[in-house]
Amino acid sequence: ASQVQRFSRHRFASRLVEQALHLGPVREREVLVAELLRTHDIGQLACHCFGVHVVLVLLRLPGSLERFDAALTKARPRLMKDRYGSWLLEQVQLAAPAASSSGAAPSP
Repeated sequence: ASQVQRFSRHRFASRLVEQALHLGPVREREVLVAELLRTHDIGQLACHCFGVHVVLVLLRLPGSLERFDAALTKARPRLMKDRYGSWLLEQVQLAAPAASSSGAAPSP
């Protein structure tokens, strides 16, 4: 696994990946996105307690929701069963909000 993928699952390093995706130059963001998706699908990362936050930032990048729509649709059954995946679906409005939608991320 690449360092970016490993960092995306780390408690503190995932914050750096989030910030790099959010604030970094477009070329560097594209490199990070490509590296994140090289061997792992978006659903696998979204089911991780720290990876879900990286995926959320990734999906909020311009044009990303359309770019990853097929991957999210494919992973949706798995995401709906997972604590972090279902939270992600609520955030991107692909699933009906839960009865207690506080908007806060589930704690690890």
